[in-house]
Amino acid sequence: MLRVIGHIFTFIFFLAIFLSSLLPSTFLYIADIAGIVAFAIFALLLARGLTYTQNVFKYFLRLAITAFGVELLLILAECFLEINFAGLNIVFTYAAALGFIVGLNLALNSSYMLVMRLQTNEGANSRDSRPFNKSIQPGSYNLPPWLGLALGAATMLLSLYASWRMDFNLSIYGILLVACFFLALIDPLEDVAEEKYFSKRPLLVKLIRRSIFYHEKHFARAFLLLLGFNTVFYLIEFSLYRSTANPNYFFSFLVFIPAVLLPRRTPDHSTKTRILHYATFPLMLLVLAALRYLLVLS
Repeated sequence: MLRVIGHIFTFIFFLAIFLSSLLPSTFLYIADIAGIVAFAIFALLLARGLTYTQNVFKYFLRLAITAFGVELLLILAECFLEINFAGLNIVFTYAAALGFIVGLNLALNSSYMLVMRLQTNEGANSRDSRPFNKSIQPGSYNLPPWLGLALGAATMLLSLYASWRMDFNLSIYGILLVACFFLALIDPLEDVAEEKYFSKRPLLVKLIRRSIFYHEKHFARAFLLLLGFNTVFYLIEFSLYRSTANPNYFFSFLVFIPAVLLPRRTPDHSTKTRILHYATFPLMLLVLAALRYLLVLS
């Protein structure tokens, strides 16, 4: 259901772009906010998906294929429907964020392995020469911790640079927003299973433990990380580009309302469901293109 809310907000955002000449300025402003909330919703879903996915490489391929398909539709809209889009579409940002998270996860796990060796194997004097046991897709490779740290850092920097250089929508902000949610949802040093429901728990705790967050500490970390990140990002943007600093990014906090109120569902990994998830955005653009042609250009 959270994904459906995200698609509805996405539709509102692109409706304002395709039919901007027919809509009042108030709706256009609300649509801009809806676009930010929609991105935050899908960023949260992407971060949660990365905590349990079995094949990151296939995840990335599906996002990349969708991104190129959406971009083709937007190029056709620019050519035939007289619309200009700023930067490459948002799905490219999701794909770049996935690459960033892969690098972040590799670097974090490698650093933990180094610490564990220093504590349990007497550091450099250890005879344990086993590499860092981390599966890298595609294929399965074992990396030494120092190499995992280096590759993780390089992957993160490459993802950020590519998003900035190729002008992805929301670019660096979007990638780091996904990273904030991912860091909030993982428990790298402990195995925290979903706790059972207790009838005497406060209502907010009950809602959170039934939601995508699973546990109130994940919710609290997500809220604090998002607050700190948005504040720092806005201050940096304001100091460098005062006239274009965007305070609307703070509306990303609205993601917590549907995320907490809507109970999570068991992930459906069927092929038909996955195709529907990735096809919804392109189909939405086709509907909006038809509306623009009928209401604006005809």
